[in-house]
Amino acid sequence: TVSHSHSSQQPRDAVSSSNRKHNKMESMADVVPAIIFDLDGTLLDTEALSDRAMLAVYDSWLSEQIKQERKADGLRIPWELKKKILGLRGAEWAPIVIDYAYQHWNVPRDKITASELWAQWESRLNELCPEVEACAGALNLVTIIDKSNIAMAIATSSRSEAVKKKSSRHGAMFSKIKLVVPGDHEAVKNGKPAPDIYLEAARQLQIDKENMRKCLVFEDALSGVRAGKAAGCMVVAVPDPRFTAEERQVFKDEADVVLNDLTEFSWELVRDKFERLRRD
Repeated sequence: TVSHSHSSQQPRDAVSSSNRKHNKMESMADVVPAIIFDLDGTLLDTEALSDRAMLAVYDSWLSEQIKQERKADGLRIPWELKKKILGLRGAEWAPIVIDYAYQHWNVPRDKITASELWAQWESRLNELCPEVEACAGALNLVTIIDKSNIAMAIATSSRSEAVKKKSSRHGAMFSKIKLVVPGDHEAVKNGKPAPDIYLEAARQLQIDKENMRKCLVFEDALSGVRAGKAAGCMVVAVPDPRFTAEERQVFKDEADVVLNDLTEFSWELVRDKFERLRRD
């Protein structure tokens, strides 16, 4: 918070509030050896851009009616498709999209291969990346954790080149997170919901198996929540707001904490769970 000499009490209150949160996070540093973030939909709000890129690839094959439907929906792909592919690597989601486009948009499957779709989508998305915004609360949370000297990493299904493009205008955040494990890392044989990517991030952070359960993972997709849990971590889920209450219940059943956005996170939300870990 910037405070000018003529400012009133309010900025000092804001600073003290920030300091209180920082002090609480320091107590977290005594317990939590590392925090690992998913990228897309968790730290960066790339999902709307991702949808625009997908529709751009399919544009020449879509009927005018479907184009108008998508335009009316803010150039988002249908939610019934989106929720199936959230968090997956291109090799996993591309066949699902091709199948959906055939069934619902009458686009023959032989129009595009899975690898072509992945590559063309990534190219379109890279063009849009300068527009990407940080998710609510992301920079502030990363800054607080950084001040508390807790190790941080990103574990993302995105390929390394795409990560560079997406992070280009968010240096303030990415400069604080020294390690990024992308989906095309050689050690990541299987994508989320397999635990490979979180296990590799932990290995590079020098977290041993016993301390995996003390690591905190932040995820927006169910596949990512399952990957974090399979790796043995504590998981905070920040699901897409379009999930219904019934669908959110699955996150509540499988994650340790469920938030509306990162601004809601505090050490108090997970402290009791870590206390139980210590007692076990």
